[in-house]
Amino acid sequence: MNIKHKISLKEKSGKNLINIAEKVRVGKRLKCAREGLNITQSVLANMLGKKQEEIARYESGQNLTMDYIITLSKKTKKPLYWFFETEEETKHHEFLETLLSRFK
Repeated sequence: MNIKHKISLKEKSGKNLINIAEKVRVGKRLKCAREGLNITQSVLANMLGKKQEEIARYESGQNLTMDYIITLSKKTKKPLYWFFETEEETKHHEFLETLLSRFK
């Protein structure tokens, strides 16, 4: 899979907080969250006041900012850390939550 990105000057200089590989992973997590809600890119776009094309770019890891990820966290009801962790880490957290719920 070949994904092309326009790299900003901040990314080129290494000053960006989220590198390109991480943006792609966050984009994939966004897609997973959207699919978990069983909604289309168009529906999510309407919820956020965006165009469907913008959602497609976000899901491919392009144009992502922390402000937008925070908004997505609220709209998808996923904790902010969820967008940055790996699937393995998510499974671990879910396992721990299941264990803890047994003791409540």
